[in-house]
Amino acid sequence: MDTSFVDSNTLGAAPFDWNDLSDSQIAPVRHVNGPVLINAAAGTGKTRTITYRIAYIIDQGNVSAHSILALTFTRKAARETVHRLEKLLGADLAQQMTAVTYHAFGLKMLQAYGDRLGYNPKKLVIYSQEEARKLLLDAMREVGANQGIWDPKRVSEAIKHWKDNRVTPADFESADFRDDFWNRTMRRIYECYLDKMRAANALDKDDLIYQACLLLEMDEVRRMWQELFHYVTVDEFQDTSIAQYGIVQMLAWAHRNLCCVISPAQSIYSWRDAQTDTVLRYLRADFPEIVEYALRENYRSTEAIVRTGEALVAECNYSPPLAIHKGKGKGDPVQVAEFQTEWDEADYVGRETQRLLEEGYRGRNIAILYRTWAQAHVLEQAFLQAGIPYGIVGDRYFMDRAEVRDLLAYLHITYYTNAATDVLQQEIGSVLRVLNRPERGLGRAVLRKIQKGSSGLAIEMLYEATGRQDLTKEIKTAVNEFLKVIFDIQDCDGSITERIDFILERTAYQEWLGDVLEGRRKRMSLEMLRSMLAAYENADDPLAEFYRDVQISGVADVGFGEDDRFVTLSTIHAAKGLEWPIVFLAGVEEHVFPNARATKTQLGLEEEYRLAHVAVTRACSKLYMTYARSRSSEDGKVVEHGPSPFLGKIPREWLRFVQTRTQPPPHYSDGAIVANNLLGK
Repeated sequence: MDTSFVDSNTLGAAPFDWNDLSDSQIAPVRHVNGPVLINAAAGTGKTRTITYRIAYIIDQGNVSAHSILALTFTRKAARETVHRLEKLLGADLAQQMTAVTYHAFGLKMLQAYGDRLGYNPKKLVIYSQEEARKLLLDAMREVGANQGIWDPKRVSEAIKHWKDNRVTPADFESADFRDDFWNRTMRRIYECYLDKMRAANALDKDDLIYQACLLLEMDEVRRMWQELFHYVTVDEFQDTSIAQYGIVQMLAWAHRNLCCVISPAQSIYSWRDAQTDTVLRYLRADFPEIVEYALRENYRSTEAIVRTGEALVAECNYSPPLAIHKGKGKGDPVQVAEFQTEWDEADYVGRETQRLLEEGYRGRNIAILYRTWAQAHVLEQAFLQAGIPYGIVGDRYFMDRAEVRDLLAYLHITYYTNAATDVLQQEIGSVLRVLNRPERGLGRAVLRKIQKGSSGLAIEMLYEATGRQDLTKEIKTAVNEFLKVIFDIQDCDGSITERIDFILERTAYQEWLGDVLEGRRKRMSLEMLRSMLAAYENADDPLAEFYRDVQISGVADVGFGEDDRFVTLSTIHAAKGLEWPIVFLAGVEEHVFPNARATKTQLGLEEEYRLAHVAVTRACSKLYMTYARSRSSEDGKVVEHGPSPFLGKIPREWLRFVQTRTQPPPHYSDGAIVANNLLGK
């Protein structure tokens, strides 16, 4: 590698070999002072560049590791940054720097200075989406906003949008807001909601950014944090909202040592208020001295995959074509397969995955990606039928699954109770949750008898029930057996996974679920939860830390641990930032991908192409694209579809149309005809 432009006096000083970096990576790594913008396309080694740059800054001795902040969008990215720095600098130095998500950083600020906003910093509570919704409904009732007229979902979305854009209730007095009934009412709801959250000493997820901005607008607080962090690095800058940019801008304003890594071709979050063009314009205006670099070599994928990804966004000119790292080579063409129905498609994906597993691939090497949640159900059924372990990334309803709530309730009992009645009473909600799960003859009718007209349940009622004359022998036996289970679980010690295993064995919960398809799905949910919690084995309070991370970052960012048996099922959005040797991209058909709703505007259509680019570039070695000629719609109707226009953008040399067990229509029987039809030849 040509390193002639690198100062020879510094070549030996860095804690790494400069030959580990490409020419395009060396320049931003050595740019220590002043603002830097790095255009890093998918697979170009952005994490390597960021971590080597941080290591180089620390090694120069101009600043301590404590003075470096790296902001990311996922816990995984933050952990990966620290992990790589440990290899370069050692654990002591790496642990001194701060690498966190935006939301975790906002929480740190509020825990330090939340009293300036009327909060008790030591007792802050992060509300779940459901808890926040209940408080919003209270606020709407208080201001007289009838739910028949004011849709709570629309109100919630409006408040989220205002927080993402740093809009306060006071801003409604500006000329940007019309003085009309809608805005006057919405301002009152917004103010009332914020007041109620403050009174409860609670924050919703958006508050972690919004309230942090309010803190940094205070001169004293801003100066303290600016003095703490002399260097700020921001990952995935294209996903930044106005409020998130506000945090970055205020932190970096004094020292102006800001490094932003951006990939315009991967801008796919406009629906959650990411404003790539706007924040990029703000960045260049606020830091006019910024120096821009581009990473030019792809390290992740074969040439077939890289060129396929580039073809999907070629018309937008986000970046010049990338060089392919010599270790990757041309690779296999992208395999495209057509099916009559989504069930045929899912069956093929399941069978092909099974074949790959038999060849020696591990489950963690394979991902099945799809555009919408509606596609997940059929694919999940196929994997259950085949007996292939899988984990679903980004299932927003995962924590609401009955079996997940049951196991967490049992864990609450083992972690937060002991034999003392008063302590057990604190977890009576968990006790009530699992009283008849598995079924043990303690259903609602029996519970009412035990309560004797009381609206609640006290643990003493269960103790007393075993000696009551008005209850049948069967009920008393069932209560007694349940109490034995609870006492055994209370006595269980060990790691969190050991406790899970004991609970499932002691309660025979999995046997209760049965072996029908739905029972298998529920057992798989329990496997996923166990794998998630395994990552918290060494935490002081595993459950508390798990809940905190779920509240702040969501289930998608928690992931399902290091269990390499699991094949990943995921929406493309939830797969952002991840990679696998083998990727199946399902549902590559018109109206599904690109999504019919998203394509109603030109901007929406462009984002769908970027989303396809993201999906393709998750693959390292093998990529499959599948589509169905007919698919059931959300209202249950069967809709005919053609192949996606995406396929027409990809040069034929990078595609191979494979024969499947399902017979295509007659005019698609010849592979060349298929290719010509898809590519518009």
